Amino acid sequence: MVDNGSGIAPDLLPRLFDPFFTTKAPGEGTGLGLSVCQSIVTSMRGRIDIESTLGHGTTFAVVLPPAPPVAVTLVAGPAAPTAPPPAAPVAADGGPAPDARHRVLIIDDEPVVRRVVANMLADQGFAVVEASGGQAGIDHALAAEFDAIVCDLMMPGRDGVAVHDELTRRRPALATRMVFITGGAVSPRTRAFVDRADVNVLPKPFSVDELVATLARLIATPPPG
Repeated sequence: MVDNGSGIAPDLLPRLFDPFFTTKAPGEGTGLGLSVCQSIVTSMRGRIDIESTLGHGTTFAVVLPPAPPVAVTLVAGPAAPTAPPPAAPVAADGGPAPDARHRVLIIDDEPVVRRVVANMLADQGFAVVEASGGQAGIDHALAAEFDAIVCDLMMPGRDGVAVHDELTRRRPALATRMVFITGGAVSPRTRAFVDRADVNVLPKPFSVDELVATLARLIATPPPG
């Protein structure tokens, strides 16, 4: 991921992945976004490299090990006729349509967190759609079919609670298949929300295995009544 922003001061670079470290104003961030990214990438035996120049921008590179080779056994015999491959499906925007078994919507206002989670789930065989905030997430959830939603709890504007409330009214079955990622509820409203028995919460930082297991459980559970 590359941006052309103001860059990061050299003395701050060693602290970027520290949990709860943030340069944002109080109430604008939890300081867990990059910590979550590092946790996920580390669980995949990878690393995150950073290059930053003040006044020019920052580059984050996710480096992952190659997939292990797949053993192939060749069996002698007559060659079977090969059917031509089907035409690749095309999405509404003209690009290739996702062909994974389960579609997951990721709602997070932090671009780095959103992209890392999306890439990790795509590597696990999910078809992923990204939404940059609560309202965008609601719009996506109402416009298309999804098997599950990964939603940040604390976001500016319409937060995770507001997204859940809206989908409970308009897409109740989908609302039961939401998992909320959070570094901690910071208001009585959000604390009461995460304490509900019907709300699925995954505390930051989490591993990709924890996220995949939670999604698999939600997708396999029939919606209530």
